[in-house]
Amino acid sequence: MVISYIICIFIVDNKNGYIYLIKMEETDIIELKFEGDIKPSNVKASEIADLIIAFESAIEEIIKEQFPAISEDQILVSFEEITGNSIGLKSLAHFTKYVIPAFVLVTSSFQNKNFNSIPNSSIEKLRKFTAFAKKYNCDGAFYRNGVREATFTKTTEVAYNDKGTSKGETTLYGEVQRIGGEKKPRVLIKINNDYNISFEVKKSIAIQLGSYLYKFVGINGFAQWDNNTYKILTFSADSIIETGQKSLVSTFTDLANLYSNHLTDLDSIVQYE
Repeated sequence: MVISYIICIFIVDNKNGYIYLIKMEETDIIELKFEGDIKPSNVKASEIADLIIAFESAIEEIIKEQFPAISEDQILVSFEEITGNSIGLKSLAHFTKYVIPAFVLVTSSFQNKNFNSIPNSSIEKLRKFTAFAKKYNCDGAFYRNGVREATFTKTTEVAYNDKGTSKGETTLYGEVQRIGGEKKPRVLIKINNDYNISFEVKKSIAIQLGSYLYKFVGINGFAQWDNNTYKILTFSADSIIETGQKSLVSTFTDLANLYSNHLTDLDSIVQYE
C-alpha cells in the first residue's frame, strides 16, 4: 500500500491575528510507511486518518514534555498532497529543532525496543501503528530524509513504561459497548462520553459480558494507571460485578471516589516514581 502525505505546519499569531506558512525544505522530511501485502482498497479512510493523527500526536506529546512553554497553537498540521505509494509525513524546516529530536527519540526507541524515555501519552499513539500492522499483516518503517531509521512488525510490542504510573487491583465501572474476536476477544467499555477503554479478555469473561451489552457493569481486575491523568493504560479482567441499570451519575460518582485518594489505600499497589 502506498499513500503519501505532505504536512504543512502553520504558526498562529493570536495577538495580531496572522497565520504564517513556513516553507518546508526538502532536507527535513520524516516519514512513516507501511509496507507489505496490503491493498489500499481494503483500508478504511478513517483508519488512515487515525494513523495520521496518531503520528502527529505522538511527536507533539514528546515535544510538549521536552518544551512545556510551546503552545499547542504553534503546531498545526494540514495536508497538501496525497499520492498512492506510501504513508509519508513531512515536517517543516522551521520546527526541526523540535520535531527532529522527538522523531529521533521515537525511532531509537523502536530500534532498541525500549520505550522508557517516551511519555505514555505518546506511547498510546505509537501502539496504533503496531495494531495496524497486526491487523493488515504488514511491516512499518520510519524514514528521515529518505533513510530508513527504524522498523517494526505486527509482533513488535510497544509497552507502556512504569515511570509515573501505579499498578494494583481495582474495579472498572462502565457500559459494555462492544465485544468481539474469536482467538483474542476484546471488549470496549464506555467510561464516559469522552473516554472509552478497550482491552483483551478471556473467552469466559467475554461470554459473561455478552449478557451485559449496553448495560453498566463493574469489572474486577489488575490495572496500570497514569499518575497524572489517572487514565488506565492497561487492564486485565478477572471477574464481573453486576451493577444493573445503575445511573450514569451514580456509576461515575463511585469511580471518582475510587480514584480520589490516588489509590493510596490499596495495599496491593506497587508505586513507580
